[in-house]
Amino acid sequence: MSQKHTTRYNNRGASYSARPQYPPELITGAIQKSGLQSGDTVVDIGAGSGRLTKALLELGFTVRAVEPSDMRLEAKKNLESYPDFQIYEGEAVKPNIPEHTYGKIKAIFAGQSLHWWRHQFKEAVREWNKFLHPTGKLIALTQHFNDSSEVCQHIDTTLSRICPGYDDQIVKLLYKNSPGFSNYEYRRYLDFENRHLDVAKFDFTTDEQGFRNLLTSFSFTPNPETQREDLNQLLDTMVREVFQKHAQGGEITIPYVSKIWHGTLITPDLIR
Repeated sequence: MSQKHTTRYNNRGASYSARPQYPPELITGAIQKSGLQSGDTVVDIGAGSGRLTKALLELGFTVRAVEPSDMRLEAKKNLESYPDFQIYEGEAVKPNIPEHTYGKIKAIFAGQSLHWWRHQFKEAVREWNKFLHPTGKLIALTQHFNDSSEVCQHIDTTLSRICPGYDDQIVKLLYKNSPGFSNYEYRRYLDFENRHLDVAKFDFTTDEQGFRNLLTSFSFTPNPETQREDLNQLLDTMVREVFQKHAQGGEITIPYVSKIWHGTLITPDLIR
């Protein structure tokens, strides 16, 4: 995965909307357990096109979103009508959040984004502790295919054939139902005495175009705007192959697993 992580999602804003939403009960449950209140100011790190950001705004939070790719333009367009929304060009280790908000941020949310900073874990924790309220929380979500199903195994085989980056270890940990990434990479951000994990399983149903958009929303799949035409043609062929085999009534159903880690962000002095 040689392409810089801050640009891997460029030109994918429209496709990103094809992804399933996070289960609302997971988000509201973690919020309640974290003691957050409507009106609190929170940060959404790696906000993408603003799917999680919108859910937080609708729950009454003031949201400061941070996104390095041009998907932030999609988020700004979709969410600019919310008076409590601001988005900044930045990333975990340099979020570019105004200093006047330091100490006032009650929680950091990260939807399917913590893995991008796995090699800068210490720097990210130090930066986040600068602006997080002393009682602030970290709430991190991840969502992936449930690979115990036949359709997900077929998708996995397809992605391995057409995506040069799919066989990278980190991608397999993220997009296959492996506990290794979640149990280590997410847990290590949280204080040992105050961390929790909630899990939900659900089915996601979409039509053929939505299925194609879903696959092209991943950072390791061919990008229609920038990648070679032959790869896009191959992707179209394989989308039809998977869809025709598993669809019923013009729609395909994909089993998903969502996980949400929440608790107290570890302080820099506790980093091993």
